[in-house]
Amino acid sequence: MPAPAAGKPATVAAATGAMDDGSLSEEDAALRQAQATGQQVEVVTARTEVSDVWADPDGSFSTKRYGAPVRVMRDGAWVAADPTLQVAADGTVVPKAAAVDVTFSGGGTGPLLSGVKDGRTLSLTWPTALPVPTLNGNVATYSDVLPGVDLQLKAEVEGFSQLIVVKSAEAAANPALATLKYQMHTVGLDVSVDDDTKTVQATDPAGQNVFTSPSPLMWDSSTTTPVSAAARSLALAEDAAPGDVFEPIPGSRDAEMATEVSGDTLRITPDQELLTGADTAYPVYIDPSWAWGERDHWTRVYKKYPGNSYWDSNEVARVGYENETNGLSRSFFQFDIGEIKGAKVKSSTFRIRNSWSWSCQNRPVEVWHTGAISKSTTWNNQPARHTRLATVNDAKGWRGSDDCPAGNLEFDVTGKVGEAAGKKWNSITLGMYASDEGDTFGWKKFDPKTAVLETKYNNPPKTPYSLGTNPKTDCATGGTVGNTTVSVHATLDDQDAGNLTAEFEVYDSKGAKVFGSSLSTLKRRAVTLVLPATSTPTGSYTWKVRAKDHDSAYSAWSKTCKFSIDRTRPSKPPLISSTAFPDGAAGWPANTGKARTPGLFALSPNGVTDAVSYHWWTDFAPEVKEADVAKGAGASITVVPPGYGPHLLYAFSVDAAGNRSDTSSYLFYAVRSTERDAPGDLNGDGNKDIWATDSNGTLLTYAGQGDGKFSAASNGGQSFDTAQITYRADWGQDGYTDLISLEEDAGTGQKRLWSYPNNGTGIATTGYQEGRQELHLDCPFPSEPSDEDPAGCASGYNHWHDASQVLAPGDINGDTFPDLLVKQGDKLWAYHGHYNKRLDSFGPPALVGGTDWDKFTVIAPGDTNGDGVPDLWLRDNASGDVWRSNGAKDPSGKLNLATWGTATRAKLRGGLSLAAVPDLGSVGDLNGDKLADLWIRKSDNSMYLIPGKSDGTLGDGVQIDGANAGIRIPSGTTITPASPTPPPRSPWS
Repeated sequence: MPAPAAGKPATVAAATGAMDDGSLSEEDAALRQAQATGQQVEVVTARTEVSDVWADPDGSFSTKRYGAPVRVMRDGAWVAADPTLQVAADGTVVPKAAAVDVTFSGGGTGPLLSGVKDGRTLSLTWPTALPVPTLNGNVATYSDVLPGVDLQLKAEVEGFSQLIVVKSAEAAANPALATLKYQMHTVGLDVSVDDDTKTVQATDPAGQNVFTSPSPLMWDSSTTTPVSAAARSLALAEDAAPGDVFEPIPGSRDAEMATEVSGDTLRITPDQELLTGADTAYPVYIDPSWAWGERDHWTRVYKKYPGNSYWDSNEVARVGYENETNGLSRSFFQFDIGEIKGAKVKSSTFRIRNSWSWSCQNRPVEVWHTGAISKSTTWNNQPARHTRLATVNDAKGWRGSDDCPAGNLEFDVTGKVGEAAGKKWNSITLGMYASDEGDTFGWKKFDPKTAVLETKYNNPPKTPYSLGTNPKTDCATGGTVGNTTVSVHATLDDQDAGNLTAEFEVYDSKGAKVFGSSLSTLKRRAVTLVLPATSTPTGSYTWKVRAKDHDSAYSAWSKTCKFSIDRTRPSKPPLISSTAFPDGAAGWPANTGKARTPGLFALSPNGVTDAVSYHWWTDFAPEVKEADVAKGAGASITVVPPGYGPHLLYAFSVDAAGNRSDTSSYLFYAVRSTERDAPGDLNGDGNKDIWATDSNGTLLTYAGQGDGKFSAASNGGQSFDTAQITYRADWGQDGYTDLISLEEDAGTGQKRLWSYPNNGTGIATTGYQEGRQELHLDCPFPSEPSDEDPAGCASGYNHWHDASQVLAPGDINGDTFPDLLVKQGDKLWAYHGHYNKRLDSFGPPALVGGTDWDKFTVIAPGDTNGDGVPDLWLRDNASGDVWRSNGAKDPSGKLNLATWGTATRAKLRGGLSLAAVPDLGSVGDLNGDKLADLWIRKSDNSMYLIPGKSDGTLGDGVQIDGANAGIRIPSGTTITPASPTPPPRSPWS
């Protein structure tokens, strides 16, 4: 099935282009384009292999969840999934674009097939040399591997199938077909057979399934009714797709096959009665297949073989009864719905292609909400039926007529999906049943790869924050302003995009409402309401605000703020203006300046004739600065906003007697830079910098000069005394390198992961309302199905709740999003980042190779040997030795995670034990020689740079801080350190 985004490239391009001025998020740009064109527009950054998000013209968003990957990441870009086979440069046969790295033999004595996922490998080898295969679409045919026996391999987007075609009775009598033996080779996998379900499972050391083979089946070519050669050809060639002989035709005789795994040998024993029987119709097909899956799964149950599991098989889904083999089937589909947790669902449709029906006579098929499914689901162990959701009376795909060609059936499942979203379920399972399971005309086949759950949804706005007044007062304690224009402001936000309405209400000291108004804005924008003087005479007031979206969904009311007005006291704060950064009180100006660009601001006396100085500060630089002027004159000041988005400049005037005016606040916006900062660059100057905590947990920023020297360490007032920090890349899509922190929750004792935005100058903003966001998962811990979450979580993906280290290696899988490594005991886990901060959006974490990670502190220096993949350094905490473990590429050219722990390690240097060096790290080259360097903080709080050497080792340390942390001090120099005062935090950061 092609990637759905491929149909609207121009629309998507227009949505992306709308961000060029830096004022809109991609979601807002897409929504604006959808409303302008009347067509859906994709939010491209929200793509995964199995889902996408679309802005709708009515202001809502829709998510489409697919039953199989529709796209895969190749060389940092999405391409449509395509299992068509081609010959690789080394002579092997590979699919063009599949979710699993599959390699088939190009002929000879090597492995017949290999599959690689997250660095875990499964290979099977045929006992004899193979001929060069013939390729047809996604099928490779190896002719006459035994006399009269062909071997076919079929590539799927999510796996691979094997088919042995026995073409005659003479061929079937070959003793080699009594038991089929395959030599297995695995990397990081354990292969076993489930005694109950007869599935073969390849699991990693954490017990997670990487590959699964459903119960193997064989069948012959007989039918219970005469079929013409043409009709038989049609039945075998469903939709004329090559390789669909991998599915039994109606009426064929079939049988189970015994499977055994012994050491490195896989044995499959064909049923000899069916293989060589007098009534057998040839060819006979012997079919073991392999697949992998993550959060979205499907399976069917088959009454004829009540103990068999068909978990994530590569065959078709079946529903209903057919009397040719006395088979009754039901099919089940599990969809991840984590992206719509808490949302209001407006509509939800389950859609799947009906590829075959018994006839063109309509028969009803039902969709139910059922209990969860698993690899243990069989006819004897079916999920419970809970609620019938929809019934469709139709028939498509009968081969004997053109009157009912194959096509989609759609089922309205809005009610149950809406309930699931409201209860914040992780997934939902839908079961398909024939209404009359005794009626053969109700038998249907469906293509599981076409299953889609399309949901239109809307999230309520978030509670408004960053509340304030102009002139400035404290929200909680209040404050008095003079006889001037008073305004109140707040920032609105929504998980979705689109226009928001701020509903303000103002009350007097007796609780009577004196004023209210509604103003429109976009998410993450400040909105300002000017209060009329006639409604606010001298007195005390309270006010609050809530947000409403386009769908009339409301946020909670904000906290209530206080202020007082004394209109008898003359008070005129200075006026503030700027042509570089125009007034943003009415919204984002069209021609405002860029972040990190200096701009002139004019401070005018506003009619005050005796002002002799102006005092000013900003939300990002809270230190108050002073500008002296001639009596009654104005001042011109220069301000450099460090980051994208709204900022505030505050100013008041002072007369000769020292009396100060009220404080003015000036809201302005800065657009983002079009380029991201380089990994490890914290202030945008192109040089890599250091974030490190001292022994008290204070976060210090060492600004690198690019030559191994550093400016004096700056202290932004942030404390991480109980946390472990890491940094390398941008997590907030503003282009700045952000800080990741692993922190223990004082209430639960478990650790949590947080992302702290960099304000553009190397200061990590630590307040909840300043952008700090928790990194989370849909399935943090294993859970059994319940009324609140019917599907439950088969596996728990939270490995940081008791982790000892988190590490930011940058983007390790080429999807442009930063990734994380988490060290939990003796295991190291790789999490792939996503724009929504859900670290399992691209699937569960991958287990990195190796089993001794608890001995080391892991360091991510980047690519140290120029092979295009990142490497790791490992500090032995006991001995102090530092080792290099190089990364390597898998067959698709991506990082093979298994090599990090298992590759040969090279010693770089010693003497850096945990006791002597509590903290160390690397962001690559710090001194400009293009070799990765190491920085360390010793137990006495001194900082050192340990440069990399051309032979790959690490050299002698050079101190980069003396008495004044962060400055390289010549020997014998004495400096008295400054005592930085932590600045007050502004709610507008």
